[in-house]
Amino acid sequence: MKPLDFIDIEQKHDTNYENMVFHIESVIMAGSKVSGDELAQIPAAIAQKSPLLLKLQGELLMRRGALVEAKEVLLSAVQGFARQTFQSQMLDALAQLAMVNLSLAEWQDAKTILRFLKEEWLRKESPTSGRVLQALAWGSYLLNEAGHEETYFREAWEQFKQEGDSQGVVDLCLDLLLSWRSEMSEQERRKIYYYAEQKMNLDPLYLPVHNMALGLLSADQLRWGDATAILDGVDTSQMSYYHAVLCLIQRFEVRMKANWKDERALWDELNRAQLTFGCDLNLQFQLGMLHYTQAESRGQAELAEAVLYKLMAWQELTRSPNQAEWLKQIHMKREAHNVANEQRDGWEIRCFGNMTFTRVGVEFKGLKWKRKKSLELFLYLLIQPDYSAPKEHIMEMLLGQGYADKMNNQLYVILHQLKQTLKQELQIDPAIIIKDGIIRLHKGQIKSLDLEQYQSYIHEGDQHWSEKPALAVSYYEQAYVMYGEFMSEIRYLDWVDAYRETLQHTQVVIIRKLASYYKGIGQHEQAEVYFNRWLELNPTDEEGFQEYVVHLIATGRKQEAKRVQRKWDKLVSEEQGATDFTELEERFL
Repeated sequence: MKPLDFIDIEQKHDTNYENMVFHIESVIMAGSKVSGDELAQIPAAIAQKSPLLLKLQGELLMRRGALVEAKEVLLSAVQGFARQTFQSQMLDALAQLAMVNLSLAEWQDAKTILRFLKEEWLRKESPTSGRVLQALAWGSYLLNEAGHEETYFREAWEQFKQEGDSQGVVDLCLDLLLSWRSEMSEQERRKIYYYAEQKMNLDPLYLPVHNMALGLLSADQLRWGDATAILDGVDTSQMSYYHAVLCLIQRFEVRMKANWKDERALWDELNRAQLTFGCDLNLQFQLGMLHYTQAESRGQAELAEAVLYKLMAWQELTRSPNQAEWLKQIHMKREAHNVANEQRDGWEIRCFGNMTFTRVGVEFKGLKWKRKKSLELFLYLLIQPDYSAPKEHIMEMLLGQGYADKMNNQLYVILHQLKQTLKQELQIDPAIIIKDGIIRLHKGQIKSLDLEQYQSYIHEGDQHWSEKPALAVSYYEQAYVMYGEFMSEIRYLDWVDAYRETLQHTQVVIIRKLASYYKGIGQHEQAEVYFNRWLELNPTDEEGFQEYVVHLIATGRKQEAKRVQRKWDKLVSEEQGATDFTELEERFL
């Protein structure tokens, strides 16, 4: 047991603290401000008993950016006010809790609170603070009221002034200047500037608003040097973390437009803010926009792409329509840029199936070749390294044997007709380059060729097959999907038939690897898909039938194995060496 004198001392201490709590609560109710230092003097166990102190603590945590802790404390405050039926203070705490949830992208919780706040505001049964209206402005999009922010801000402005809440007015001004700047006209910014100019002589709390408005007005007038100097002098020490970081972003953007070279220190500050306030997704989005713009301006395409994907993911979490609109504009710009590049780039050519040309989403098939020989020449050059071949090889392949002069004339006619076809049908000009006895297609006119991509996938797969089969399979499967019968419209040329057979053999090789891989990892259904495709491509491949039958027997499907074996027996006679099913069964069971 504790000594009686010790208990007496504890009780006196508790009484003193309770008196402090009563004093602070009285100050709060009178509309005056209490500092964090004063609040810190009260033990947490005693402060927990006062919803007013919890609300104050939650607000201070929120302003510092400790959002997770602020949420917990504000929730306790709300519960305390509910028990005391202290409706107006509960609504005020709920408003701050909603704003914390919006920052944390916990939009379902925020939406529930905002609906309740709106209902209470419309009912007018309890006094509604400026914070409630500010929260409704922040989250109006969650209530399907996008575009109503101005109404809520105007109401909040009047309410804060009526309450004599200078901090509320200042926060609202900073919201408008920094978060909704793009929605404001220069005239509206000027109104805030004059209002802050009038107020700052009586209350220095308005000085940062005055300077921020002045700096932005200078930027509106393209006086970047003046804007930079003014914004650099804005005191952010009394601002919330959110407004302080947005001010930092604004300073950086203005410096860039003023062509300041040494922005490293400011960039370091922004990076620190990004790490410090990582849980605020709305702020992260603002910083991400800056990173994206920087990467784009420096030509860092891969970095810009990575940042953009991150921003898209964040917007899905926040559901912010302003962020969605920014992303939409970025995508439109990128699409326009890509279309412009594609218009400058060459054609995408497919030779699997019928020859197809594609550019800017437009597809062309069945070109009007003036002579078959011009199509043959074009195709022959396409499948050569660097799209080129010596003139003698081309004449031998296309024209066979004959007198040199006559063959030269024939080749000249074919080349002329090919150039005319490509120019008239596809606007490709120049199409052919002839130099030092080498005939080549103009590489700049060809953006991609499916044969090259197909072979590239297979090459990558072969590189990884031994040590990283799963990675190899990902490449093989991409090649597998691309494959089709090579130039199905040409059936009369031996060299085309030979090339077609080579591609088919290559496809069979990768299908065999795919079947082997999926069989090895126990995905039997997928393995059978490839076994069937193997036999579709080469119905007389004895090795394919044997491997398929062995696979079916090994998986206990004897009847299916017999069916496959009978199919093989119909194709070839026993004299040609058909494999006996019984022998396979005995060997592998």
